[in-house]
Amino acid sequence: MSEFSTIYKLSLLACFAALLAPLCLARCPALECWYVEEKSSRAGSFPSAMSQEKSFLYISTGFNLAYNTQNPPVGINPNRVYRIVDSTGTLCSSALQPVDGAVEKPECEINPFTPHPAMVDWTLSLTSPDTSPAYLTADWLSSSIQGLKNKLAVSSILRLPVGTTEATAVMNVYSHTPVLQTKLKQDVLLDCGFTLPQEEENSEFSLEWRYQYRGEGRLLFAYDAKFDKLHEKYITKDDVEVDITNLHGSGNASLLIKNVSIRHGGTYICTIYRPYLLAQVAMELEIIEPPHLALLPSPFWAAPGHEAVLTCEVSGYYPLDVEIKWMAKPANGEPAEFLTEAQLSGHRQSIEGTFSQTSSIRIIPETQDHLTQYSCLITHLGASSKKSVVLQVAGASGPSIEDAVGMFIVAFISYGLLKLIYWVFSAKASPEDDKKDK
Repeated sequence: MSEFSTIYKLSLLACFAALLAPLCLARCPALECWYVEEKSSRAGSFPSAMSQEKSFLYISTGFNLAYNTQNPPVGINPNRVYRIVDSTGTLCSSALQPVDGAVEKPECEINPFTPHPAMVDWTLSLTSPDTSPAYLTADWLSSSIQGLKNKLAVSSILRLPVGTTEATAVMNVYSHTPVLQTKLKQDVLLDCGFTLPQEEENSEFSLEWRYQYRGEGRLLFAYDAKFDKLHEKYITKDDVEVDITNLHGSGNASLLIKNVSIRHGGTYICTIYRPYLLAQVAMELEIIEPPHLALLPSPFWAAPGHEAVLTCEVSGYYPLDVEIKWMAKPANGEPAEFLTEAQLSGHRQSIEGTFSQTSSIRIIPETQDHLTQYSCLITHLGASSKKSVVLQVAGASGPSIEDAVGMFIVAFISYGLLKLIYWVFSAKASPEDDKKDK
């Protein structure tokens, strides 16, 4: 029995070690950062300037207390070198770890933070009118980190015992889609998640999604997790959705936007509220619809010495900026050349918000221009494309097969008409000839 007990204990220990292995072995980054603080003016409480100071962050999961041993750059104030424990491992993501010697590095900023209750209806249940909790007696920082190649954005709330630089990440809000591009009429998922220390009560939070574009904004979603209440009366009606089950179960606060249109492009802000704390992450949704291209007329025929117009129609694209170029490639092997004398129409906007534009060139071809290839080339954020047509100059190559077939058809019809006329007149003359013969 004792042997079974020993095996059982060893099995549990192995399972526990397997669960903790990713955190223990995780190589957390050491990040260069900017410490940014507002300076108040002497005349009043309004900030008059911003000061920034270089800082450095050593990060660990807490299970593996061996911090990254990278030395901070020379000249950094020791009071701005912070050691941060993030038990969830969010700040140990590979998207925050640049390759040695790489020029591109994560962007990092930290700021002083003051805990305070949020004064919106869906957060009132998180704070009470009594005195604030004792754990708020500390120094606080908020950090905002942008990962490599826009693969991650993390906002964290850091708690430091007074007078120390040893910090604990008590809250992380993150997104793996800080910049997301989509076409029209697609369903799009804006990723947002949050992590809390395991000892925290996971139901004491509120979620808010807001949309902003050119200084204007609206509330999309507001939810009080403590009372499981969706505050619908404040929400502008949009076709959006949040999976409440995943929100409670795994901290997945992602927003689903259905049937994306032009009006959905802009900035989306995911905010998680905790008692006296909040963190948020912003995402940019870019609508990119590639253009459709058509060349008219096609096929392209022209008579020598007579003006012909070739039109390139570019339609259904977004955003507005598009470049249209023309190129001509002679059939005799001479190098292609760009044509500069094109007529360009203004932009036209459709009901759904996409744009169209037309470019035309005028040509007076000669016989030697036969089989010249004309191409319309467009460059747009959604796609770069090209469409070509070959000029057919009438009479430039002698009678073609099509001409021979046409002449045969005309001759055949003419012969048939002559036979029909001959038959009609022969039929009218035949009765009189019979009488004479009798």
